Amino acid sequence: MKIQQIQELTDATVACGNDKLGHEVQCAFASDLMSDVLTLCCDEMILITGLCNLQTIRTAEMADVDCILFVRGKKATPEMLQLASENNMILLETCHSMYHVAGELYCSGLVKKGEDMQLTFELEGGNFSKAGYASSQIKKILKQLSIDSRVIKRVVVALYEAEVNVVAHAWRGKVAAELDADKITLTLKDEGPGIPDIPQAMQEGFSTASPAVREMGFGAGMGLPNMKKNVDELTIEGEVGVGTIVRMVTWFRKKE
Repeated sequence: MKIQQIQELTDATVACGNDKLGHEVQCAFASDLMSDVLTLCCDEMILITGLCNLQTIRTAEMADVDCILFVRGKKATPEMLQLASENNMILLETCHSMYHVAGELYCSGLVKKGEDMQLTFELEGGNFSKAGYASSQIKKILKQLSIDSRVIKRVVVALYEAEVNVVAHAWRGKVAAELDADKITLTLKDEGPGIPDIPQAMQEGFSTASPAVREMGFGAGMGLPNMKKNVDELTIEGEVGVGTIVRMVTWFRKKE
């Protein structure tokens, strides 16, 4: 897809690289975590982000990303524009949210079958005010992609349970979501005490939640069982004293 098409689809203005709108990109990556951007190995990619500072430009430079679309009304500073110009980058700016832009580009064919839409979200241990943010954003994207409402509910219930588990038990964590034409894969990695006995933790009613967590209505021991019930594939692994990795896969339609 040409950069000019992306500009038009997202109602974006060109902050830098107006002479390069004829260039094409093959895929998109949406994230506010620059450490995740550095893991990418894709050519001809556009970065969609709400993190607007000089290090965003530096990160894009190191990751060989030539086009950045800033969302949520973020504006590049003169220093950012100068650095982007030095690296022959294209900077676009739109008032739309990240989920709106990602969904719009997905529906328009930028992310093709066999390629993933990738999003990441940070989780903070003990911060229940932000628990569920990733689930909310994923729900909006799936709705925009016209995924069956029953599938959406399964996905967000499982993800919300997983988010709450990380917030309740770990020090910090991260949600990585990958969507393709057939399925959504959700991976939650946390740093925390880990799970000493995973089979025991999978039993309904088993809980190690603190009294404070229970007072907020969580910690009834139904989190992991609910996750298992609402996804097609669930794997849990980790190390005591290090953390836990949860991977959930939900297919948008029944596998052949």
